Amino acid sequence: MKPSQRLSLACLLVAGLGGVARAGGQEVVTREEMTFGTATTFSSIRSIAVDSKNNLYVLDNRAANIKVFGADGALRGTIGRKGQGPGEFSVPVDMEINAKDEVIVYDIGNHRISILGGGGNILRELSTAKSPRLFSIRALAGGLFVGNVINHTPDGQVEELLVFDERMAIRARLAKLESKVDSQGRDIYAPRLRYGVIGVSRVLWGNWLDDKVFLSDPQGQIEETIPLRFRREEITESDKELVTKRFFEGRPPDIELIFPKFFPYYSMFLTAGDSVLFGTFERGTPAGHYYYRCKIGDKNFSKVLLNPDPVLFKEGTYFSTVEDAQGNLTVKRIGYHLKGR
Repeated sequence: MKPSQRLSLACLLVAGLGGVARAGGQEVVTREEMTFGTATTFSSIRSIAVDSKNNLYVLDNRAANIKVFGADGALRGTIGRKGQGPGEFSVPVDMEINAKDEVIVYDIGNHRISILGGGGNILRELSTAKSPRLFSIRALAGGLFVGNVINHTPDGQVEELLVFDERMAIRARLAKLESKVDSQGRDIYAPRLRYGVIGVSRVLWGNWLDDKVFLSDPQGQIEETIPLRFRREEITESDKELVTKRFFEGRPPDIELIFPKFFPYYSMFLTAGDSVLFGTFERGTPAGHYYYRCKIGDKNFSKVLLNPDPVLFKEGTYFSTVEDAQGNLTVKRIGYHLKGR
């Protein structure tokens, strides 16, 4: 499940584009700038990324390729295809673009990370066959990568945030979380790690149940602690009913769903430059969710209401995956600014 989809555990999203959002947060004006894709363009969307020329790259997991669009919305071509050969993908699960405009694809089916030029030419491929199974990756300076690994144990699971070199050897362990599993119940909001990259060499990470996040260097040295100056939302009986109906109907009758008193502080966060956008479980209007925005080193948070939900965040712009009236996936580029700025 993608980070933007997890937010729907808290409330239903009623789609609506454009306009002015107030409702308790700082006033933000949004404007739909571009739609990427038509009714038949995408079979699924796993990741999206933008290069320095504002070309949009969309990882279509089911089609096992990357669709490339110009800033004008026109489809420029595709990268990769289904297969096991060089430049081909089996089960691609994550993609990003680094500071050199290289396209980085993590393919768990072929057990490798492919690093490609913007035109799809292979620059290098790194085997992950002997590495822990990653759920996602992000590139760091100096050929390093950061990613999270979850290992299941008889009593629960262990999640780690690790830094790897280009040989996929572990260089640093940034964080570790252990959670227990009750055989008679399922903890809906167990401890989970979230992370992002600030600049090209620093990692922002935290346990979504904690009231702070940390900024580390690639060696794991914590450089800054950022307190989260916003409150957690209490889970109501209506929330429990909605989560149960949407995600856990048909579970074995002897398995109890275990809800805490409060939602986690955030469902995810997105990073862009030195800015961070935290997606919270706080209720907004029937059309939109609240987000808290801050800059590293500032520690002041601006509360904004955004609709649709962002999956890629840049200064003044964000991108969303949105279904059209027929249920087909598209990508929207949304311009935004804070009122009065």
